[in-house]
Amino acid sequence: MAGQKFRHPVLAATGFFAWFDGPFGGVPVQLVGNLTTGEYVYFCARFDCARLEVHTSRSAWERDEKPLASYEQTFEIEDDIGVGMMEADQCVELILSWLSQYRSTRAA
Repeated sequence: MAGQKFRHPVLAATGFFAWFDGPFGGVPVQLVGNLTTGEYVYFCARFDCARLEVHTSRSAWERDEKPLASYEQTFEIEDDIGVGMMEADQCVELILSWLSQYRSTRAA
């Protein structure tokens, strides 16, 4: 997975995304994309922390504007160098959980 971009098939099947790449990379593991509702999504798992941010657009994310929603969780590092590397399936599980929460609060 390190350094290669791809579309995880489980995420592709959800219908949440208009487009996305990921999760890809090693340290950090990342995902970028747009939801079908237009928001830009950035996911990053680095060191012992995974984070998902939902922004109005990619340019809002690039300008470091406050996200519409932000989710964060620590995870256990299982390597000797202490940088952490979350497996793609673990990333997908978190991403789906957080996007479901975001969609629920948006619909309320």
